[in-house]
Amino acid sequence: MNKRCQVWTDKIISEMTEPFTALTIREKLVERHKSNYIESNTSIGQYLARNCVLIGVTHSRHLYRKCD
Repeated sequence: MNKRCQVWTDKIISEMTEPFTALTIREKLVERHKSNYIESNTSIGQYLARNCVLIGVTHSRHLYRKCD
């Protein structure tokens, strides 16, 4: 994941109040910054796995919450 997308992702994570998945983060990134610079769900998921807390799995999707 490039630095620009990491900064955007960190900002979105800091604004989230409920559990989120890589797909919800990607949807917010596309909504705000269009799809030209947005990474795939896989790379966003890998970033979330390193930087957030995994709280569960629902419908084969990992749920995360932000680190405190």
